[in-house]
Amino acid sequence: MRWLIAVGLGAAPVVLAVACAGPEFTLALRSEDATAKDVDLEVGRGDESSDGKIVDVTERDASDASAIDGAGADAPDAADSMNAGDSVDVVGSDVLDAGADVPAHCSGVFECSPVVPTGWAGPFELYEGSNSAPACETGFSGSTLDGHAGLSAPAASCSCQCGAPQGLQCSSPTMTFSSTPTSCTTSCAAAILTPGVCTTVDMRTRCALGLTGAGMTVPAPAAPTQGSCAPVRIEGIAVATWATNSRGCVASVASRADCKVGSVCVPAPTSPFLAGLCIEQAGDVACPVTDYTTKYLYYAGITDTRGCSTCTCGAVSGASCAGSIDQYKSADAGCNTLQTIYDLPQTCAALQQPADLVLSLKASNGSCAPSVVSATGAATPTTPMTFCCAP
Repeated sequence: MRWLIAVGLGAAPVVLAVACAGPEFTLALRSEDATAKDVDLEVGRGDESSDGKIVDVTERDASDASAIDGAGADAPDAADSMNAGDSVDVVGSDVLDAGADVPAHCSGVFECSPVVPTGWAGPFELYEGSNSAPACETGFSGSTLDGHAGLSAPAASCSCQCGAPQGLQCSSPTMTFSSTPTSCTTSCAAAILTPGVCTTVDMRTRCALGLTGAGMTVPAPAAPTQGSCAPVRIEGIAVATWATNSRGCVASVASRADCKVGSVCVPAPTSPFLAGLCIEQAGDVACPVTDYTTKYLYYAGITDTRGCSTCTCGAVSGASCAGSIDQYKSADAGCNTLQTIYDLPQTCAALQQPADLVLSLKASNGSCAPSVVSATGAATPTTPMTFCCAP
């Protein structure tokens, strides 16, 4: 990994390329001015320079002051030349490779670009468009930052429905008996049957019945109780989309070459990347007032909380119970031989005595009112990245 660092020595900056676990490279310092007022950096293969003595800097000896020789016996050591107010600018969020591919004269596929300000990363080539981002170009093989802009995430569509009533309970009606099947004005006995159970009813003793049997009156079953409807929430959430895709590719080679002080020679981006080089900083921040002034804001992620409010169902309404009584031959002693079916209600119906009876009840119809549901939450872009580009 390599970093391009601008260090102020006296009144003029020097650009140092610091290598980490990479090939060795050299710095050429002019010895004609021992005060280092005009110090140039040339990055090359380590050839002898007519302007001064070649100094080799490697990862092994970069921290060893004895490995950095001045341009002459009177030249100040680089570490000793740093004043308290000197600045150190790190160029790029990844490596800037001071390799042999950078020309001595910055032209053609290279261009001079302002040094990256403190706190920013770069320089980057930047793509933005509706299509998928292209691969980074040769010379921009450092860090890659992908982002997006123009988030489209419609609110959820929501509705609530209720299933059919379940668990409805019909209660058994009370049967009343009279001594004759022709007149039921006076009741002599009453009974309540358990639904689905074969029950022997014998009112002969209680009602002093004759051979004609008893009069039976049974009202219609009451409306069912209990029961509920299962809520069914229906929600539709559209996939969040971006109108714009972006990709920033950091330059992987750079040097001073013959660029003026305050600039470095880096590869020049070509279409479909933007023409101007860019710098980047995390967050939504303002661009510098000079050089990199055109702002582009992108996001790397989405927080999506879209959904619907709770769906509930009200109480069951409109349900009813229907019933019937099946009469079986009592001699069977077990409701084996069906004789008559009485649909409820019955008013003063003739009932043989004794009789084996089975009560049947069934709930039907009914519904539950669904609650009103509404869309909740939203999709918001996250992890903003600010790119500031040369106009």
